[in-house]
Amino acid sequence: MFSHLSAYFSRGRESDIVRSDHSYCKPWSTHPDASRSRPIRTLLVRMNGKRGTDDEEVDVEHADYGDRTFPTIYDLTKARSLMDECETYSDLVNRKKLGDNWHELIVKDGWSHAQHTLFDKVVSILEGDVLARLAYARDVSEPVMRRLHNDKTAKKVRRVFGDIAWDETLCQWLHATLSDNLSSQLLGVYLDILQVLRSKVPSLVDMMTSASASVLPATSEALALLLKRPWDPAIALTVQSKQRKLTGSPFLVLIPSTPTSPAVPSTRRSRAWHNQLSTLGRVVPVTASSSVYHEGSGVSPDDCAEKMVYVTRCKVQELQGHFNTRPVVLIGWGAGALVACKVSQMEDVTAIVCLGFPMKGLGGAKDIIDEMLMELTTPIFFVVGSDASNCNVKHLDNLRDKLKVESSMTVVTGADDQLRVNWEKKKLEGVTQTTVDRCLQVLWRRCFCVESG
Repeated sequence: MFSHLSAYFSRGRESDIVRSDHSYCKPWSTHPDASRSRPIRTLLVRMNGKRGTDDEEVDVEHADYGDRTFPTIYDLTKARSLMDECETYSDLVNRKKLGDNWHELIVKDGWSHAQHTLFDKVVSILEGDVLARLAYARDVSEPVMRRLHNDKTAKKVRRVFGDIAWDETLCQWLHATLSDNLSSQLLGVYLDILQVLRSKVPSLVDMMTSASASVLPATSEALALLLKRPWDPAIALTVQSKQRKLTGSPFLVLIPSTPTSPAVPSTRRSRAWHNQLSTLGRVVPVTASSSVYHEGSGVSPDDCAEKMVYVTRCKVQELQGHFNTRPVVLIGWGAGALVACKVSQMEDVTAIVCLGFPMKGLGGAKDIIDEMLMELTTPIFFVVGSDASNCNVKHLDNLRDKLKVESSMTVVTGADDQLRVNWEKKKLEGVTQTTVDRCLQVLWRRCFCVESG
Protein backbone atom coordinates (compact mmCIF):
# COMPACT_ATOMS: atom_id res chain seq x y z
CA MET A 1 0.00 0.00 0.00
CA PHE A 2 2.60 2.56 1.07
CA SER A 3 4.87 1.58 -1.81
CA HIS A 4 2.39 3.22 -4.21
CA LEU A 5 1.69 6.30 -2.09
CA SER A 6 5.40 6.87 -1.39
CA ALA A 7 5.82 8.04 -4.99
CA TYR A 8 4.30 11.35 -3.89
CA PHE A 9 6.75 11.86 -0.99
CA SER A 10 10.27 13.24 -0.94
CA ARG A 11 12.69 14.20 1.81
CA GLY A 12 13.60 17.87 1.85
CA ARG A 13 17.19 17.11 2.99
CA GLU A 14 17.81 14.19 0.61
CA SER A 15 18.96 11.88 3.41
CA ASP A 16 18.23 8.82 1.28
CA ILE A 17 20.75 9.96 -1.36
CA VAL A 18 23.45 10.45 1.26
CA ARG A 19 22.88 6.98 2.69
CA SER A 20 23.00 5.34 -0.73
CA ASP A 21 26.34 6.97 -1.62
CA HIS A 22 27.86 6.72 1.85
CA SER A 23 26.59 3.53 3.44
CA TYR A 24 28.82 4.04 6.48
CA CYS A 25 26.87 7.12 7.53
CA LYS A 26 24.91 6.94 10.76
CA PRO A 27 21.32 8.14 11.19
CA TRP A 28 20.80 11.83 11.80
CA SER A 29 19.74 11.29 15.43
CA THR A 30 22.88 9.45 16.60
CA HIS A 31 25.00 12.58 16.97
CA PRO A 32 25.03 13.84 20.57
CA ASP A 33 24.36 17.40 19.44
CA ALA A 34 21.65 16.42 16.95
CA SER A 35 18.41 18.34 16.97
CA ARG A 36 15.22 16.58 17.96
CA SER A 37 13.53 17.75 14.77
CA ARG A 38 13.21 15.07 12.12
CA PRO A 39 13.95 15.91 8.47
CA ILE A 40 11.14 17.59 6.57
CA ARG A 41 9.00 15.46 4.29
CA THR A 42 7.52 17.16 1.25
CA LEU A 43 4.38 15.97 -0.48
CA LEU A 44 3.73 16.41 -4.22
CA VAL A 45 7.24 17.32 -5.38
CA ARG A 46 8.78 15.92 -8.54
CA MET A 47 12.39 15.02 -7.89
CA ASN A 48 13.44 13.87 -11.34
CA GLY A 49 11.36 15.65 -13.95
CA LYS A 50 12.40 15.81 -17.60
CA ARG A 51 13.64 19.09 -19.00
CA GLY A 52 13.63 19.93 -22.65
CA THR A 53 16.20 22.02 -24.50
CA ASP A 54 15.55 25.15 -26.48
CA ASP A 55 16.37 23.33 -29.75
CA GLU A 56 14.09 20.37 -29.03
CA GLU A 57 11.33 19.91 -31.58
CA VAL A 58 7.86 19.68 -30.03
CA ASP A 59 5.23 17.52 -31.70
CA VAL A 60 1.96 19.49 -31.55
CA GLU A 61 -0.04 17.16 -33.79
CA HIS A 62 0.18 13.83 -31.97
CA ALA A 63 -0.31 13.38 -28.24
CA ASP A 64 2.18 11.15 -26.47
CA TYR A 65 0.30 9.38 -23.67
CA GLY A 66 3.19 7.11 -22.79
CA ASP A 67 5.17 10.00 -21.26
CA ARG A 68 2.90 10.39 -18.24
CA THR A 69 4.51 9.31 -14.97
CA PHE A 70 1.53 9.48 -12.61
CA PRO A 71 1.50 6.49 -10.23
CA THR A 72 -1.80 4.64 -10.54
CA ILE A 73 -2.82 3.91 -6.96
CA TYR A 74 -6.44 3.02 -7.68
CA ASP A 75 -8.33 0.36 -9.57
CA LEU A 76 -8.47 1.82 -13.08
CA THR A 77 -11.37 -0.41 -14.18
CA LYS A 78 -13.51 0.50 -11.20
CA ALA A 79 -12.57 4.17 -11.52
CA ARG A 80 -13.76 4.24 -15.14
CA SER A 81 -16.99 2.52 -14.12
CA LEU A 82 -17.65 5.18 -11.48
CA MET A 83 -16.66 7.90 -13.93
CA ASP A 84 -19.26 6.80 -16.49
CA GLU A 85 -22.20 6.41 -14.07
CA CYS A 86 -23.86 9.70 -14.99
CA GLU A 87 -23.39 9.13 -18.72
CA THR A 88 -24.87 5.64 -18.41
CA TYR A 89 -27.84 7.04 -16.51
CA SER A 90 -28.39 9.77 -19.10
CA ASP A 91 -28.34 7.20 -21.90
CA LEU A 92 -31.09 5.23 -20.14
CA VAL A 93 -33.45 8.14 -19.48
CA ASN A 94 -32.68 10.33 -22.49
CA ARG A 95 -33.24 8.56 -25.78
CA LYS A 96 -33.06 11.68 -27.93
CA LYS A 97 -30.51 11.56 -30.71
CA LEU A 98 -29.83 15.25 -31.17
CA GLY A 99 -27.14 16.85 -33.30
CA ASP A 100 -24.94 19.85 -32.64
CA ASN A 101 -27.86 22.22 -33.37
CA TRP A 102 -30.05 20.86 -30.54
CA HIS A 103 -30.36 24.27 -28.88
CA GLU A 104 -31.85 25.75 -32.05
CA LEU A 105 -34.78 23.32 -31.75
CA ILE A 106 -35.82 24.69 -28.35
CA VAL A 107 -38.86 26.97 -28.42
CA LYS A 108 -37.72 30.13 -26.62
CA ASP A 109 -40.86 32.20 -27.09
CA GLY A 110 -41.80 33.96 -23.91
CA TRP A 111 -38.38 33.64 -22.26
CA SER A 112 -37.31 36.59 -20.18
CA HIS A 113 -33.91 38.26 -20.46
CA ALA A 114 -32.81 36.61 -17.21
CA GLN A 115 -33.80 33.18 -18.53
CA HIS A 116 -31.93 33.71 -21.81
CA THR A 117 -28.80 34.86 -19.97
CA LEU A 118 -28.86 32.02 -17.44
CA PHE A 119 -29.46 29.36 -20.09
CA ASP A 120 -26.68 30.62 -22.38
CA LYS A 121 -24.13 30.84 -19.54
CA VAL A 122 -24.77 27.33 -18.21
CA VAL A 123 -24.87 25.68 -21.66
CA SER A 124 -21.61 27.41 -22.61
CA ILE A 125 -19.96 26.00 -19.47
CA LEU A 126 -21.27 22.49 -20.17
CA GLU A 127 -20.03 22.55 -23.76
CA GLY A 128 -16.62 23.71 -22.56
CA ASP A 129 -16.48 20.74 -20.22
CA VAL A 130 -17.20 18.38 -23.13
CA LEU A 131 -14.24 19.82 -25.05
CA ALA A 132 -12.02 19.45 -21.98
CA ARG A 133 -12.92 15.76 -21.75
CA LEU A 134 -11.80 15.22 -25.33
CA ALA A 135 -8.37 16.64 -24.45
CA TYR A 136 -7.54 13.82 -22.01
CA ALA A 137 -9.60 10.98 -23.50
CA ARG A 138 -7.65 7.69 -23.61
CA ASP A 139 -5.12 9.12 -21.15
CA VAL A 140 -3.95 6.79 -18.38
CA SER A 141 -5.01 9.43 -15.84
CA GLU A 142 -8.39 10.13 -17.44
CA PRO A 143 -10.43 9.40 -14.26
CA VAL A 144 -8.35 11.89 -12.25
CA MET A 145 -8.53 14.54 -14.96
CA ARG A 146 -12.29 14.01 -15.26
CA ARG A 147 -12.69 14.45 -11.52
CA LEU A 148 -10.65 17.65 -11.47
CA HIS A 149 -12.45 19.18 -14.46
CA ASN A 150 -15.84 18.29 -12.94
CA ASP A 151 -14.89 20.22 -9.82
CA LYS A 152 -13.73 23.20 -11.87
CA THR A 153 -16.89 23.20 -13.99
CA ALA A 154 -19.08 22.90 -10.90
CA LYS A 155 -17.34 25.94 -9.45
CA LYS A 156 -18.20 27.95 -12.57
CA VAL A 157 -21.85 26.83 -12.49
CA ARG A 158 -22.09 27.62 -8.79
CA ARG A 159 -20.80 31.12 -9.49
CA VAL A 160 -23.52 31.59 -12.12
CA PHE A 161 -26.20 30.46 -9.67
CA GLY A 162 -24.70 32.77 -7.07
CA ASP A 163 -25.14 35.73 -9.45
CA ILE A 164 -28.91 35.12 -9.39
CA ALA A 165 -28.85 34.43 -5.63
CA TRP A 166 -30.07 30.86 -6.31
CA ASP A 167 -33.49 32.20 -7.27
CA GLU A 168 -35.87 29.28 -6.76
CA THR A 169 -38.04 29.99 -9.78
CA LEU A 170 -35.12 30.42 -12.19
CA CYS A 171 -33.19 27.42 -10.85
CA GLN A 172 -36.17 25.08 -11.12
CA TRP A 173 -36.99 26.39 -14.60
CA LEU A 174 -33.41 25.87 -15.75
CA HIS A 175 -33.26 22.33 -14.37
CA ALA A 176 -36.51 21.39 -16.11
CA THR A 177 -35.39 22.98 -19.39
CA LEU A 178 -32.00 21.29 -19.42
CA SER A 179 -33.43 17.90 -18.43
CA ASP A 180 -36.00 18.11 -21.24
CA ASN A 181 -33.74 19.34 -24.03
CA LEU A 182 -30.09 18.43 -23.44
CA SER A 183 -28.50 15.74 -25.55
CA SER A 184 -27.41 12.55 -23.80
CA GLN A 185 -23.77 13.63 -23.65
CA LEU A 186 -24.50 17.08 -22.21
CA LEU A 187 -27.05 15.64 -19.80
CA GLY A 188 -24.36 13.35 -18.41
CA VAL A 189 -22.09 16.37 -17.89
CA TYR A 190 -24.94 18.25 -16.21
CA LEU A 191 -25.61 15.39 -13.80
CA ASP A 192 -21.90 15.23 -12.95
CA ILE A 193 -22.06 18.91 -12.02
CA LEU A 194 -25.17 18.40 -9.89
CA GLN A 195 -23.34 15.63 -8.01
CA VAL A 196 -20.55 18.02 -7.07
CA LEU A 197 -22.90 20.87 -6.18
CA ARG A 198 -25.02 18.66 -3.97
CA SER A 199 -21.96 17.69 -1.93
CA LYS A 200 -21.32 21.42 -1.40
CA VAL A 201 -24.81 22.91 -1.04
CA PRO A 202 -27.26 20.00 -0.65
CA SER A 203 -30.28 22.06 0.38
CA LEU A 204 -30.05 24.37 -2.66
CA VAL A 205 -29.66 21.50 -5.13
CA ASP A 206 -32.57 19.62 -3.54
CA MET A 207 -34.65 22.77 -3.89
CA MET A 208 -33.74 23.04 -7.56
CA THR A 209 -34.50 19.41 -8.45
CA SER A 210 -37.47 18.63 -6.19
CA ALA A 211 -40.22 20.46 -8.10
CA SER A 212 -38.95 20.06 -11.65
CA ALA A 213 -41.41 19.03 -14.35
CA SER A 214 -38.86 17.19 -16.46
CA VAL A 215 -38.78 13.90 -18.31
CA LEU A 216 -37.28 12.19 -15.25
CA PRO A 217 -40.19 11.89 -12.76
CA ALA A 218 -40.41 8.12 -13.18
CA THR A 219 -36.76 7.78 -12.21
CA SER A 220 -36.62 10.60 -9.66
CA GLU A 221 -35.64 8.20 -6.87
CA ALA A 222 -32.76 6.79 -8.92
CA LEU A 223 -31.65 10.33 -9.75
CA ALA A 224 -31.69 11.30 -6.07
CA LEU A 225 -29.52 8.30 -5.20
CA LEU A 226 -27.13 9.13 -8.03
CA LEU A 227 -26.68 12.72 -6.88
CA LYS A 228 -25.99 11.64 -3.30
CA ARG A 229 -22.84 9.69 -4.15
CA PRO A 230 -20.23 11.84 -5.93
CA TRP A 231 -17.51 9.59 -7.30
CA ASP A 232 -13.76 9.80 -6.86
CA PRO A 233 -11.12 7.54 -8.44
CA ALA A 234 -9.43 7.14 -5.05
CA ILE A 235 -12.57 5.73 -3.39
CA ALA A 236 -11.44 2.19 -4.14
CA LEU A 237 -8.10 2.99 -2.52
CA THR A 238 -9.79 4.43 0.58
CA VAL A 239 -12.27 1.60 1.03
CA GLN A 240 -10.14 -1.44 0.21
CA SER A 241 -6.84 -0.40 1.82
CA LYS A 242 -7.78 0.21 5.44
CA GLN A 243 -4.90 0.63 7.85
CA ARG A 244 -4.34 -1.37 10.99
CA LYS A 245 -4.98 0.21 14.35
CA LEU A 246 -2.10 1.83 16.16
CA THR A 247 -0.44 0.03 19.06
CA GLY A 248 -2.40 0.47 22.25
CA SER A 249 -5.62 1.50 20.47
CA PRO A 250 -5.20 5.20 21.29
CA PHE A 251 -7.93 7.77 21.67
CA LEU A 252 -7.73 10.32 18.85
CA VAL A 253 -9.19 13.54 20.21
CA LEU A 254 -10.21 15.57 17.15
CA ILE A 255 -10.33 19.34 17.78
CA PRO A 256 -12.05 21.50 15.12
CA SER A 257 -10.80 24.93 14.10
CA THR A 258 -14.01 26.64 15.25
CA PRO A 259 -16.95 25.83 17.54
CA THR A 260 -19.52 23.66 15.82
CA SER A 261 -23.23 24.10 15.37
CA PRO A 262 -25.76 21.22 15.25
CA ALA A 263 -27.70 23.12 12.59
CA VAL A 264 -24.72 23.08 10.18
CA PRO A 265 -23.90 19.58 8.84
CA SER A 266 -20.29 18.50 8.68
CA THR A 267 -18.54 18.59 5.33
CA ARG A 268 -17.94 15.50 3.24
CA ARG A 269 -14.19 15.87 3.68
CA SER A 270 -14.42 16.06 7.49
CA ARG A 271 -16.55 12.92 7.53
CA ALA A 272 -13.98 11.15 5.33
CA TRP A 273 -11.18 12.13 7.72
CA HIS A 274 -13.22 10.90 10.67
CA ASN A 275 -13.86 7.54 8.99
CA GLN A 276 -10.21 7.02 8.05
CA LEU A 277 -8.89 8.01 11.46
CA SER A 278 -11.31 5.56 13.05
CA THR A 279 -9.30 2.74 11.46
CA LEU A 280 -6.27 3.83 13.52
CA GLY A 281 -7.96 4.28 16.88
CA ARG A 282 -11.10 5.51 18.55
CA VAL A 283 -11.95 9.01 17.33
CA VAL A 284 -13.35 11.32 20.00
CA PRO A 285 -14.54 14.63 18.47
CA VAL A 286 -14.56 17.75 20.61
CA THR A 287 -17.89 19.57 20.26
CA ALA A 288 -18.24 23.10 21.59
CA SER A 289 -21.59 24.64 20.65
CA SER A 290 -21.39 27.86 18.65
CA SER A 291 -24.90 28.99 19.67
CA VAL A 292 -23.53 31.73 21.95
CA TYR A 293 -20.68 32.81 19.65
CA HIS A 294 -22.43 35.10 17.23
CA GLU A 295 -22.12 38.75 16.33
CA GLY A 296 -23.43 41.00 19.07
CA SER A 297 -23.33 38.33 21.77
CA GLY A 298 -20.49 40.06 23.61
CA VAL A 299 -18.30 36.94 23.54
CA SER A 300 -14.73 37.72 22.43
CA PRO A 301 -12.46 35.37 20.43
CA ASP A 302 -10.35 34.92 23.58
CA ASP A 303 -13.41 33.70 25.48
CA CYS A 304 -14.16 31.31 22.62
CA ALA A 305 -10.60 29.94 22.71
CA GLU A 306 -10.74 29.48 26.50
CA LYS A 307 -14.02 27.59 26.08
CA MET A 308 -12.44 25.29 23.50
CA VAL A 309 -9.48 24.63 25.82
CA TYR A 310 -11.84 23.92 28.74
CA VAL A 311 -14.01 21.51 26.74
CA THR A 312 -10.95 19.69 25.38
CA ARG A 313 -9.44 19.34 28.85
CA CYS A 314 -12.69 17.91 30.20
CA LYS A 315 -12.77 15.38 27.35
CA VAL A 316 -9.16 14.30 28.00
CA GLN A 317 -9.75 14.01 31.76
CA GLU A 318 -12.87 11.94 31.15
CA LEU A 319 -10.99 9.52 28.89
CA GLN A 320 -8.05 9.19 31.25
CA GLY A 321 -10.39 8.65 34.19
CA HIS A 322 -12.05 5.66 32.53
CA PHE A 323 -9.10 4.32 30.49
CA ASN A 324 -5.91 5.39 32.21
CA THR A 325 -3.72 2.89 30.32
CA ARG A 326 -4.65 3.89 26.78
CA PRO A 327 -2.70 6.70 25.06
CA VAL A 328 -4.39 9.95 24.07
CA VAL A 329 -3.41 11.80 20.86
CA LEU A 330 -4.62 15.35 20.23
CA ILE A 331 -5.39 16.17 16.58
CA GLY A 332 -6.11 19.82 15.82
CA TRP A 333 -7.30 21.44 12.61
CA GLY A 334 -6.11 25.03 12.09
CA ALA A 335 -6.74 27.01 15.28
CA GLY A 336 -7.58 23.68 16.92
CA ALA A 337 -3.84 22.88 16.70
CA LEU A 338 -3.15 25.80 19.05
CA VAL A 339 -5.79 24.46 21.42
CA ALA A 340 -4.10 21.04 21.31
CA CYS A 341 -0.71 22.56 22.18
CA LYS A 342 -2.24 24.50 25.07
CA VAL A 343 -4.05 21.43 26.45
CA SER A 344 -0.88 19.30 26.20
CA GLN A 345 0.77 21.65 28.73
CA MET A 346 -2.04 21.00 31.20
CA GLU A 347 -2.78 17.31 30.65
CA ASP A 348 -0.66 14.22 30.11
CA VAL A 349 -1.09 13.22 26.44
CA THR A 350 0.99 11.00 24.16
CA ALA A 351 1.38 13.15 21.03
CA ILE A 352 0.06 16.16 19.12
CA VAL A 353 -0.87 16.27 15.43
CA CYS A 354 -1.28 19.75 13.91
CA LEU A 355 -3.16 19.74 10.60
CA GLY A 356 -2.39 23.25 9.50
CA PHE A 357 -0.68 25.43 12.09
CA PRO A 358 -1.40 29.19 12.29
CA MET A 359 1.74 31.11 13.24
CA LYS A 360 -0.09 34.42 13.50
CA GLY A 361 -2.65 35.58 16.02
CA LEU A 362 -5.52 38.03 15.50
CA GLY A 363 -3.13 40.95 15.88
CA GLY A 364 -0.50 39.45 13.59
CA ALA A 365 1.99 38.76 16.42
CA LYS A 366 3.57 35.32 16.66
CA ASP A 367 5.77 35.71 19.74
CA ILE A 368 3.19 34.16 22.06
CA ILE A 369 2.82 31.13 19.78
CA ASP A 370 6.61 30.71 19.62
CA GLU A 371 6.83 30.77 23.41
CA MET A 372 4.06 28.20 23.72
CA LEU A 373 5.88 25.81 21.36
CA MET A 374 9.13 26.23 23.27
CA GLU A 375 7.41 25.02 26.44
CA LEU A 376 6.03 21.81 24.89
CA THR A 377 6.87 18.49 26.54
CA THR A 378 4.89 16.29 24.12
CA PRO A 379 6.08 15.00 20.70
CA ILE A 380 4.45 16.98 17.91
CA PHE A 381 3.79 16.39 14.20
CA PHE A 382 3.16 19.39 11.91
CA VAL A 383 1.37 19.26 8.55
CA VAL A 384 1.33 22.63 6.77
CA GLY A 385 0.67 23.90 3.26
CA SER A 386 3.35 25.65 1.26
CA ASP A 387 0.84 28.33 0.19
CA ALA A 388 -0.67 28.85 3.66
CA SER A 389 -1.27 32.52 4.39
CA ASN A 390 -0.97 32.23 8.17
CA CYS A 391 2.12 30.00 8.44
CA ASN A 392 5.73 30.70 7.51
CA VAL A 393 7.18 27.28 6.69
CA LYS A 394 10.80 28.41 7.00
CA HIS A 395 10.22 30.06 10.37
CA LEU A 396 8.40 27.00 11.70
CA ASP A 397 11.23 24.71 10.57
CA ASN A 398 13.83 26.91 12.26
CA LEU A 399 11.72 26.97 15.40
CA ARG A 400 11.55 23.16 15.49
CA ASP A 401 15.33 23.01 15.97
CA LYS A 402 14.88 24.79 19.29
CA LEU A 403 12.10 22.58 20.67
CA LYS A 404 12.81 20.25 23.58
CA VAL A 405 10.66 17.44 22.14
CA GLU A 406 10.64 15.20 19.08
CA SER A 407 9.03 16.96 16.11
CA SER A 408 8.15 15.91 12.56
CA MET A 409 6.98 18.11 9.73
CA THR A 410 5.33 17.55 6.38
CA VAL A 411 4.89 20.32 3.81
CA VAL A 412 2.13 19.85 1.24
CA THR A 413 3.16 21.67 -1.94
CA GLY A 414 0.44 23.93 -3.33
CA ALA A 415 -1.83 23.58 -0.28
CA ASP A 416 -3.53 26.37 1.65
CA ASP A 417 -4.25 26.81 5.37
CA GLN A 418 -6.74 23.91 5.32
CA LEU A 419 -4.38 21.61 3.38
CA ARG A 420 -6.45 21.94 0.22
CA VAL A 421 -4.22 21.63 -2.85
CA ASN A 422 -4.91 24.10 -5.64
CA TRP A 423 -6.41 22.89 -8.90
CA GLU A 424 -3.31 23.52 -11.03
CA LYS A 425 -1.09 21.44 -8.71
CA LYS A 426 -3.55 18.56 -8.58
CA LYS A 427 -3.74 18.51 -12.37
CA LEU A 428 0.05 18.63 -12.71
CA GLU A 429 0.57 15.72 -10.31
CA GLY A 430 -2.50 13.73 -11.37
CA VAL A 431 -4.08 13.49 -7.90
CA THR A 432 -7.34 14.40 -6.22
CA GLN A 433 -7.83 15.88 -2.76
CA THR A 434 -8.90 12.46 -1.50
CA THR A 435 -5.54 11.01 -2.56
CA VAL A 436 -3.65 13.83 -0.82
CA ASP A 437 -5.60 13.32 2.42
CA ARG A 438 -4.95 9.58 2.24
CA CYS A 439 -1.21 10.16 1.83
CA LEU A 440 -1.18 12.40 4.90
CA GLN A 441 -2.99 9.80 6.99
CA VAL A 442 -0.55 7.05 5.96
CA LEU A 443 2.46 9.25 6.63
CA TRP A 444 1.14 10.37 10.01
CA ARG A 445 0.65 6.76 11.04
CA ARG A 446 4.22 5.85 10.08
CA CYS A 447 5.69 8.84 11.92
CA PHE A 448 3.66 8.07 15.03
CA CYS A 449 4.75 4.43 15.02
CA VAL A 450 8.41 5.51 14.80
CA GLU A 451 8.05 8.00 17.63
CA SER A 452 6.09 5.63 19.87
CA GLY A 453 8.50 2.76 19.11
